[in-house]
Amino acid sequence: MEIRWASQSILDKAMERRTLLTGNYTIPVGEGQEQTTATAVQTGIGWTIVRENSQLVSIYPGFRVQAPPDDPDLVKHVNDIVEPWLAGMWRRCQEDGEVWFRGRVDHIAYGRTWSWMSHVPERWSSDEIRAATEELKNADTPEATKAAKLKLNKLKNGQTPLRWRYVDYRGTWFEPDTQHWLPEVVECRKMTRQQIEDEYPDATIPGKWAKGADTEIDVYHYANWRWQATIISDGNKDGTGEFAVDPWEHGMDCNPYILEESGILPPNDRGWRWAG
Repeated sequence: MEIRWASQSILDKAMERRTLLTGNYTIPVGEGQEQTTATAVQTGIGWTIVRENSQLVSIYPGFRVQAPPDDPDLVKHVNDIVEPWLAGMWRRCQEDGEVWFRGRVDHIAYGRTWSWMSHVPERWSSDEIRAATEELKNADTPEATKAAKLKLNKLKNGQTPLRWRYVDYRGTWFEPDTQHWLPEVVECRKMTRQQIEDEYPDATIPGKWAKGADTEIDVYHYANWRWQATIISDGNKDGTGEFAVDPWEHGMDCNPYILEESGILPPNDRGWRWAG
């Protein structure tokens, strides 16, 4: 997919240079003289425009669940439980930092925002939570049941099983399809050994990366409508590596990656989709 989207990457880099003020411009140095290349000195108008425009679409969203008005019990359940749960989960699932506000900048500057949202089963499968679950199952008195429920709830409250994280637009590509939205997505994350060991403690890091704690390693996360998997590249060009997370069925009936896009260009032969 990286080859397929190579032309788009070139266009993205051009916009990145304007936004981050790292672009070089050819300027005349005098009549009759050859032109030379100099680093631009300017007021930062590119970043100023992106920042100001992104603020216009960065309003924090609210949540509203519409229940049938003729069912008062359901209305009460929605008002007292569902809506507060959504508002709380919206914040708690963003453990890696604010996804919403960060994505607005990408949307304005580069024409799209990527994020990933999925359940994370292992968050509720720790040894402590398993033991507390067994304790609740074996409780034989109302007092023991109440105490076991309280203990289990406290453990689960500290381990949100949903995760919504920001995804870097530069290394994330998808395969367009006419039947499904985002049928296949591949994200390339640059991670150090320490980051990999922290996020994937059971993973085997290929021998090539045995040394160099600060070396950035390509970690590929793949997802479609049914499966997810994570592979640590071994550094070879043939695309091989070690599974950090074996393929598993997520059961979401959609791709866990979320793409918000605008400024889509007309069909063209340059391989460009987003104008930025």
